[in-house]
Amino acid sequence: MRISPKGMLTVGTYEDAYPHIGEAIFSPAAQHNFEDFDKALEAACQLGGAYFMTDILKAPTPEQNEPNCGFEMKM
Repeated sequence: MRISPKGMLTVGTYEDAYPHIGEAIFSPAAQHNFEDFDKALEAACQLGGAYFMTDILKAPTPEQNEPNCGFEMKM
């Protein structure tokens, strides 16, 4: 999932993510424009369910310098 600062939520898949996610290509499957970023994030959390919410809340901050963070938000 990707969320733009203006509220565009895009859901899709990553192709060619193996062996490294850095070489993957994001292929959008669906988009919806919400009124703002917060509404789009709320919808993403509803779509992702409990495991998604857990990943967001437990994700290390960039300051922790952990190489394999479980969550990344593209803006």
